[in-house]
Amino acid sequence: MSRVRVLSGLSVALALGLAACGGDFTSSGDSLTESEAAELAEELAEGGFVGFGGQAAAPMGAPGEAAARVTIILSDTYPCDEGGGTGTVAVAGSMTADINETTGTGTFEFNYTIAPHGCQVTTSGGKVFTLDGDPNLGVAGNFTWSQTSAEGTLTYDGRFKWEASDGRAGACGVDLTANYDFNFSSTGSSGSATVSGTVCGVTVNRTVSVDA
Repeated sequence: MSRVRVLSGLSVALALGLAACGGDFTSSGDSLTESEAAELAEELAEGGFVGFGGQAAAPMGAPGEAAARVTIILSDTYPCDEGGGTGTVAVAGSMTADINETTGTGTFEFNYTIAPHGCQVTTSGGKVFTLDGDPNLGVAGNFTWSQTSAEGTLTYDGRFKWEASDGRAGACGVDLTANYDFNFSSTGSSGSATVSGTVCGVTVNRTVSVDA
């Protein structure tokens, strides 16, 4: 089974929002604490492949082809949380795969936007954040893949609107880079992401586990 399916099945925890260009915007309205900003960034990295679980299986060449380059157009709406949570997210853009079936290797290029509506995230402090696009989030990056591993980088740039269960509300600029590293084996898969940048003007730098 191709690892495209594994990558496309990553859990969906969060979608944030992006204006066409993030520019110099940092925040407006109420402020986030450092820990809240870091947790939102962590959820973003964990859900960076939102919506791909609904795409078709790995694009491969016609029978007998050793290599193939296929572009999948992304244009659909999905639950923010595959576990049945609140809200939806619209995904639009493309995923291009170069697959070599002979060597069992390939590359992937991601270029898409995520537009959340009513997505909710609960922080470790027990506060619930409801997120909406302003109007959406742009995500771009490249991955290399083999039968045993995958690694690559996604960038997140833009802004989102939020309301917290404690009555606070505001808008946040996003400028994040997430470096992913996945390992695949017959006994299971594991992944991590090093996330750095800013959310709402708060500096974020942490490493998180990511389900594969």
